[in-house]
Amino acid sequence: MFDTAGLILLMVLIGAILGGGTNVLAIRMIFRPFEAVRIGGIRIPFTPGLVPKRREEIADRLGRMVEDYLLTPEGVQSKLSDSAFTAQLEARIERGIDELLKDQRTVDEWVSDTFERQGNTAEVRRNLEANINQRIAALIDSYKSIPIKETVPQAWLTKAEEAMPKVSRDILVSFETYLISDEGQDQLGRMVARFFDSRGSVGGMLGRVVNRFSLVSVITKELTRFVKDEQTEQMVTRLLIREMHQLTEKKPVDLYDDEQANEQISILIRKIVNEIPIVGEWDKPIHEWGGAYRQLLDESIIPALMAGTTSLVSKYLSRMMRKIGIRDVVRDQVNQFPIEQLEQMIISVAMRELKLIALLGALIGGGIGLLQAILFLLFA
Repeated sequence: MFDTAGLILLMVLIGAILGGGTNVLAIRMIFRPFEAVRIGGIRIPFTPGLVPKRREEIADRLGRMVEDYLLTPEGVQSKLSDSAFTAQLEARIERGIDELLKDQRTVDEWVSDTFERQGNTAEVRRNLEANINQRIAALIDSYKSIPIKETVPQAWLTKAEEAMPKVSRDILVSFETYLISDEGQDQLGRMVARFFDSRGSVGGMLGRVVNRFSLVSVITKELTRFVKDEQTEQMVTRLLIREMHQLTEKKPVDLYDDEQANEQISILIRKIVNEIPIVGEWDKPIHEWGGAYRQLLDESIIPALMAGTTSLVSKYLSRMMRKIGIRDVVRDQVNQFPIEQLEQMIISVAMRELKLIALLGALIGGGIGLLQAILFLLFA
């Protein structure tokens, strides 16, 4: 037989073991057993544990919570609008660009190493040239059978016609300058000599009698007076305007050969592509040409990229998040996550609190045992 003190101590101990053990068992039953336990085809109650049994429901509710309250478009947009976040993002982009501009590889090599796929800038260049060629060919084809005057703005034709008097003066001034130059005088002398020589023996004799230098001087003087005459300028102007009108009446197809035009267009396109930034240089190591675009990137490309990205994400964020399906992603990930790892993770994080819960259960159980012992002794 136990004495009074022993009975009280025993009941307190039993109560503490029951209280603490019950809490430990309850904690363990949150996760264990992982699978349903059956005896003779009958499932034992409370198996599997709470989390394995309600796993799909927990995953669905967690997905809803993340989508509705945690990862919301408003929250993401607020983060994107935060100046500190924007500054950090821009700094990271700049660091990445700095590293890229110092790279010793070509664009093809960089793409191959970075994205694990074969870079093919030559193919991109060919496609670019072919696309430009196709567009120019289509543009030319749509206008080649239309008279030039119907495709050129009328204001241009009017300005060209108004500029003809000046063109005439420039032509005549240039002709006069050439005429009195040494080259012009020499050319005029040869023309006079050929004139006399073409007249046979009589012309040759006459050419020997006449002073050719004096004749050249006379012709130069007359031609100079003719060039300076106002009527000459008006005549040249009329001729130029008439030729311009006749030209604009024609169709482009009447002025060029298709094969020759296509060849010239191809040459022009290659020259244009060679002048396109990066495209004309990307067969060389990036560090050889990348530095030339550093200022352009800092002053234009990066700010425009940041502004455009922020604006685009803010505009389509809700739609993007619905398309992604945050709820489904979270639910699928939770369903695929091993229960064993989840149990270890939670217990390792909350070990101290779980021990306190077990201790609290033992204290409560011991208190109940003490109360029962006192009541037993009072009413025994």
